[in-house]
Amino acid sequence: MAHSPDHHDHHHSAQPERKENNPLDGIAFITIPSSVKLEADGFSLDSRKAIPVLLPEGKQQVSSEGVDIQDIIAGMLKILAWQPAHQDSSYFRDFLLALQPNIAQELNMAAIAKTKKKDFSFAEELFLAVRYLAPLPASFLNLANLYKDMSRDFSAKKDETSADVYEEKYLRTLTDGLKIFPEQPHLLSELGSFHVEQGNLENARDYLERYLAATKDEEKKAKASDDGQEAGPNKAMVRKTLNEIESMMDNERLLTESWDFMNMGDEEKALERADAFIKKNPKVWNGWFLKGWAHRRLEQFEEGQKAFLTILELGEQNASVYNELAICARETGSRDLAKDYLGIALDLEEENVPIMANLAFMHLDDENFNEARVLLEKARRIDPQDPGVIQLMSDYERRTGEKLSSVIHELPMSTEAIEHLEKHPDAYSSHEHGHHNHEFHHHEHEE
Repeated sequence: MAHSPDHHDHHHSAQPERKENNPLDGIAFITIPSSVKLEADGFSLDSRKAIPVLLPEGKQQVSSEGVDIQDIIAGMLKILAWQPAHQDSSYFRDFLLALQPNIAQELNMAAIAKTKKKDFSFAEELFLAVRYLAPLPASFLNLANLYKDMSRDFSAKKDETSADVYEEKYLRTLTDGLKIFPEQPHLLSELGSFHVEQGNLENARDYLERYLAATKDEEKKAKASDDGQEAGPNKAMVRKTLNEIESMMDNERLLTESWDFMNMGDEEKALERADAFIKKNPKVWNGWFLKGWAHRRLEQFEEGQKAFLTILELGEQNASVYNELAICARETGSRDLAKDYLGIALDLEEENVPIMANLAFMHLDDENFNEARVLLEKARRIDPQDPGVIQLMSDYERRTGEKLSSVIHELPMSTEAIEHLEKHPDAYSSHEHGHHNHEFHHHEHEE
């Protein structure tokens, strides 16, 4: 940049102070001497305003005497990208557009090229600058799609934290675009597709319905111009997706209502909703589970058993299903089969205390005392406060006359308690407990 001979050099330090990963590292602000005129298409820089310049690599300060116009352009672009709320951002934008009217398009092409090379940080800076220079729907879409690529790249590297950060940036960029361009079809369709992928059915339906409404005028324009262009994805596909969403939401409603009726103790209505779900989704095991659960609670054990066996035929294996099968088998007189089912349930969930208690109860009832004791001691180690286990321990001691040892990891006794025990040992002696019938754990389910 040329200056008059009588101009004194001014040195400027980079501001703000350098911070790790600060994208504005290497930026300094300088003032242009009043004797220097820098104009572009009728726009001239104001000597009273400080303008940003990009410092040469490794430099901490710069002399305005040696500043090149490209350093000013680079400095202004960084401010527009990373500090768009700067008090002079619009001033920098006007200067850049006057200097290079096609700068937004050029930067956009450069950003796309950087994205393809996975130079994501530079691409982000360029797209952010473009969004400020030319705030168009495409500017928001391009930036959002960059964040989507970055999220997928971090996910492929098993960095889920960073992947989530950039997915959130992707979503926020699209919603920010909608604030400026309400009902813009491309933004709506992109958001609709995102929520479909995430399984957020209500949000997906809302955006896709808004997309179809927003493109009605576009369809009329396309027909009038006979250019055959659409504003976004194929509308037939969008309508098909909406129909699928409605079906999924209806299925979700049936399952939710069935769960709710079970929790309210209305098994008949729960069974009705479960049957309606199964009619539409015979291969989905959740409906069969609700059907079996409702039948079991209605004491229709054979019907319940059939429903739970259907779940196994569908390939689902979980402890809750086998526990329910055990209850049905026990109630229909197949005690050995019930114990087999509980054994399988424990293989699937080795530390499930209610299932241990159920199996221990059956062994105790059949006078298989060794098997009962092993299960009870293991269950007590896991959960010393479980009321079912405590009751069964009492029953075991009453029936066998054998005292089960104390739990090793109980809380230590205080010094006073130990002294009291030494003086009054009889106060802590075992006593005969009355008989309690074990309530077979039905292991009620949560949605």
